[in-house]
Amino acid sequence: VCSSDLEEQALYEEPMAVVCAPSHPLTRARPLRWQALGHYPWILPPEGSAVRADLEELFRVRRLAPRDSGIECASPFAISVLLAELQALAVCPRAIAVHLEADGLLTRLPLPLPKVFGPNSAMTLRGSDPTPAMQAFLEALKTATRHERAPH
Repeated sequence: VCSSDLEEQALYEEPMAVVCAPSHPLTRARPLRWQALGHYPWILPPEGSAVRADLEELFRVRRLAPRDSGIECASPFAISVLLAELQALAVCPRAIAVHLEADGLLTRLPLPLPKVFGPNSAMTLRGSDPTPAMQAFLEALKTATRHERAPH
């Protein structure tokens, strides 16, 4: 399936956070500047993912050439383990980062992220009529994510 064959239905915006291990030197950096993030390796989202494209846009906007750790990962829990081993940086959804931070597994860096990350969306095949089951699923998904649409 080609991306032009897909239709995106935005569900909600999920703010992202830059995260690191609680022991990372940047947790003590004051003031924390974007350029400092380029001195450390990054655990990147998988190549071809929307989050990877958005993160690369963030690097471009901030004029960063971050060090690549050679690791790609989409699992926030796995990222939290790798952060400590590599003294690396990563991004993950803020809501998940808050929980992992409360458990002492990572730290959110106090950097506001510019609006480069897109919404969480449902993708359907363009021009096709959804089956009743698919329509019910999409409606349930919209209902379940409705609380996420409100400003935090």
